[in-house]
Amino acid sequence: MRMIVRKSTKIALRRTSSLYVILLLFFIVLFYFFITKRAMSSLSDKPRQIIFIGGYPRSGTTLMRVLLDVHPMIRCGPETRVIPKLLNLRGQWGTGKESERLKAAGLYPDVIDSAVRSFILSLIINAGETSPVLCNKDPLSFIHLEYMAKIFPDAKFIHMVRDGRAVINSLVKRNVTIRGAPKEIDDRFLAWEIRV
Repeated sequence: MRMIVRKSTKIALRRTSSLYVILLLFFIVLFYFFITKRAMSSLSDKPRQIIFIGGYPRSGTTLMRVLLDVHPMIRCGPETRVIPKLLNLRGQWGTGKESERLKAAGLYPDVIDSAVRSFILSLIINAGETSPVLCNKDPLSFIHLEYMAKIFPDAKFIHMVRDGRAVINSLVKRNVTIRGAPKEIDDRFLAWEIRV
């Protein structure tokens, strides 16, 4: 009897995990269909340019955001911290079992890309006052720069690059930790070099 319960529990956990992924994707697609109209109608009032600012943390991305935000035609909202997480999640969906599950559910990459684009766009639009040029600064999102350029082909990208020694010095002095980044100084240089 115990073996049957354990096996059924394992099967239930696998189904729950798969169900969770499918539900999450369902809500993203649902979000895409309902929010896209709002985001696109907001954009259709006045065509807007989008600027993305990124780079390794402590490279001057905040200074660039402040400088652009001073311009009367540009509005840079606060750092969302959501966009890099969404882009990481999207990267996971494109490979392995998740990709096959999505295709089996009828969610092909173009639909997911449209949903991700709409979600990011609505975050940027709703982050503050309306403006002809919208700006987003999420430094860690530039890990996915190639994908972002694909879903936002008309956007401008400002990649901030600062001397790695100054970046690491600033991170150490200010005791800044980056999730997933190494703690040792030599390893931090290597991480900076790889990302830049």
